[in-house]
Amino acid sequence: MTKHFTGDLAEFVADLEFADLPSGVIEAAKLHILDTIACAVRGSDTEESKIATDFVKELGGNAESTLIMQKFKTNSANAAFANGVMAHAIEMDDTHSQSITHPGAVTIPAALALGEKMAIDGRTIITAIVSGYEIMTRIGMALGTSHYRYWHVTSTAGIFGSTATASKILGLTSDEVVHAFGTAGTQSSGLWEFNFEGAMSRVLHVGKSAQEGIESALLAKKGFTGASTILEGKKGLFNATSKDYSLKRLTQDLGKTYEISRTAFKAYASCRHTHSPIYAILNLKEKHGLDIEDAKKIIVKTYSIAADVAGEKNPTTSYKAKFSLPYCIAIALKEGAVGPEQFASEKICNKDTKRLLGKIEVVVDPEIDKLFPSKWASVVSIETVDNRIFEEAIDYPKGDPENPLSTLEIERKFESLVHYTGNVSVKEVVDKILNLDKIDDIKELMFLLSG
Repeated sequence: MTKHFTGDLAEFVADLEFADLPSGVIEAAKLHILDTIACAVRGSDTEESKIATDFVKELGGNAESTLIMQKFKTNSANAAFANGVMAHAIEMDDTHSQSITHPGAVTIPAALALGEKMAIDGRTIITAIVSGYEIMTRIGMALGTSHYRYWHVTSTAGIFGSTATASKILGLTSDEVVHAFGTAGTQSSGLWEFNFEGAMSRVLHVGKSAQEGIESALLAKKGFTGASTILEGKKGLFNATSKDYSLKRLTQDLGKTYEISRTAFKAYASCRHTHSPIYAILNLKEKHGLDIEDAKKIIVKTYSIAADVAGEKNPTTSYKAKFSLPYCIAIALKEGAVGPEQFASEKICNKDTKRLLGKIEVVVDPEIDKLFPSKWASVVSIETVDNRIFEEAIDYPKGDPENPLSTLEIERKFESLVHYTGNVSVKEVVDKILNLDKIDDIKELMFLLSG
């Protein structure tokens, strides 16, 4: 089989070994697993997750992989679907800025579901997840920002990440991984049209990418063929869906750097495009003792994609509020926090919060726009009722690799999300994940997450 860019990525997946991974990459993987599981446990109680789990239960299937918090097992592909939906449901899962993707919610459910089916050890799970992050984020970066205008990259690049993860767990050869990528790529999809109505397609994209990655790898193992140039071919993904793609980004420093170490943890339960302004307003609130009653006018300078994706001015639902820069700014100033609780319907309908929305203006700044996606920056200025003006510029919000959450902060986030259910032993799960490389069978972890 002729090897091209798709083949180079396949060789990386097939050849990667746990011994190749730097210690910092291994530790980063453990923390991203911890973080994604926390999001899935909390997300299991959302409406879209309940629909997804009910749907999977109705489908039935071999009892081989756990649905998180459900005391129910099904086949690995369907389990990955439901758990992927859960992991993305509260909008607090990790983000890789330059690829504009959420890699954890796609790759980790796939790894845990297929790993449980096959009784895989922790080292293999970590290696598989690292390879999934690498493939997903590199494809996302290479696709360019023109792709993101119409395509949900977490979905379109995500299916390749879950395919890489599943291929590693299955021990596929590089030729088999190429075929798996070919099958994955012809299913790559996910349109942004859902965002106008706040439809549930957002989490469907994540769940389906996790599910179809497993299916693509399993088919390849059985000899099912796929296009060997699915990425770079004349009618492949890049030519079909991007005007500014860069193939060299697929393999530049491949195996020398690891994108999982450049993936941000979310400090706030909202669209990642809102995080820089949230961090700015929280800083202003803390520095100057400001509150919602102090605000006369707030101006948010940001980049064009943030204004487009998160520009909802008067949200009426939790989903739309998570994609509303004005709401996120208002609730941050009002309550000093932007967690899942801040998107309850009674808070969205609060008269004081709604009054403040009319005082917030979102402006696209050409200089900030040039920085995206290297920096998801913003400048927030607030004019007070007594005519004082305060301003805060943010290049990297809390949680970015340049402004990281500490291990302790990630553990506290885990506890704050998981304690909500009351059915998970925080200490046992944290200990199990932070020592994942010493586990012989991932079933030990999944048992603790069954609810």
